[in-house]
Amino acid sequence: MENTGEEIQRQVQARIDSGQGWKDHPGQGMDVSARVRQFLDEFDGGTFKLGELRRELGFNDKQYTVARNCIKRMVKQKELEKHGHILGCYRVVDRKKECIDWDATEAKSSPLVLPAGLHQVATIRQGDMVAIAGYKNHAKSAFAIEAVRLNLDRFKVHFFITEYKARMKQRLVDFGVDLHHTNLFAYQIEKSDYIPDKIESGEGVLNVIDHLPNLDNFYLVGKNQDEIHRGLDGALCIITHQKKNPDDLDAIGGSFWTITPTLAVTLFWDNATAYPGRFMIRKGKEPGAGHSNITDLSRRYDLNSGCRYRYAGDGWTR
Repeated sequence: MENTGEEIQRQVQARIDSGQGWKDHPGQGMDVSARVRQFLDEFDGGTFKLGELRRELGFNDKQYTVARNCIKRMVKQKELEKHGHILGCYRVVDRKKECIDWDATEAKSSPLVLPAGLHQVATIRQGDMVAIAGYKNHAKSAFAIEAVRLNLDRFKVHFFITEYKARMKQRLVDFGVDLHHTNLFAYQIEKSDYIPDKIESGEGVLNVIDHLPNLDNFYLVGKNQDEIHRGLDGALCIITHQKKNPDDLDAIGGSFWTITPTLAVTLFWDNATAYPGRFMIRKGKEPGAGHSNITDLSRRYDLNSGCRYRYAGDGWTR
């Protein structure tokens, strides 16, 4: 018996109502469960809400019921987990992993040069991060600018600044930085910018961020730094942080700023001494040649005219 137009339409609607879709419509030829799984394959461990899934896949009420049952099965099979305390929010369990090829992995030391000879007491490798914490007007930017100056002939330097650009221009000139050096790229950043999206990756690149904008939730400092670090892919990064009080050991929010960096240094300032500035190594993950433990080592310095470093002759001491 030939199908009439009404019969064909009835079959189409029956398939849609059952959640099976119809082959003549792209993406509808597979059943609801298959479409749900295909959609979630794109998340790679991310979170989603049931309402988002329904909207993205255009499910009607009956299809949505089938989709919810599919989600429940995936939870029982431990392919999904409920996420947080929000109703209908789930996390995709991502079990994919890649075995390390040791022959293709090389821990190359970096030619990075740091103020006060920090690169001599600490080993810095490709893909590493250096973090600096200082109180306002306690030479955070001076450290960042000096690091830029010292490395312009060694790296493509991407300098991210929160300072007013005209003032930063003058400071760069005072430090003797060639503003037209072919390796220098400078950018103004705002508090609203998501810094991990801005950094440059790859061997031979140095990112200098002065300073990481204060976050409304201080505990996100560690998360942001971790995301920056994951995106370096062989590049280096120097980040400065603000301290709440002059004598604090840590940046605003506590020790979160020290978690990711290989080297974390706190800045202090005491105008009563011949060398009022002091670097103190808060964390030294990998000591340099001839050193066994560099955490808590300090070195005093002066900053003549705000732009010329002069270091105490006794070097790094406790």
